[in-house]
Amino acid sequence: MQTSITRSRRTKEMQAVIEKYHACDLTQRHFCKQEKLPLSTFTYWLRRCRRHDSPQANSSAALIPIKVKAAVSETQSSNCTIELRGGVLIHIYGAVNPGLIIQLINSVR
Repeated sequence: MQTSITRSRRTKEMQAVIEKYHACDLTQRHFCKQEKLPLSTFTYWLRRCRRHDSPQANSSAALIPIKVKAAVSETQSSNCTIELRGGVLIHIYGAVNPGLIIQLINSVR
């Protein structure tokens, strides 16, 4: 029983650290140096929290369907920004294959 209490406490502590990181303007490396936290430990918990908070973990839908009003030809350029949970932004400039967008989103989870 002691192990689950310790594990639960550690999870809550690291969630607080992740929230603190999201509230600051530092890179992961500088944040970890400031907090005296190994970068590898921080990235492990960051990935773990992202998986836990992902829409896929909370529902059956991994992507939200959208409607496109007008098609963009390959000669036209367009800009798009996709914001994921956790403040991750994907900026897309120009025409991009939709399959590539799905790969990008899945790679940052």
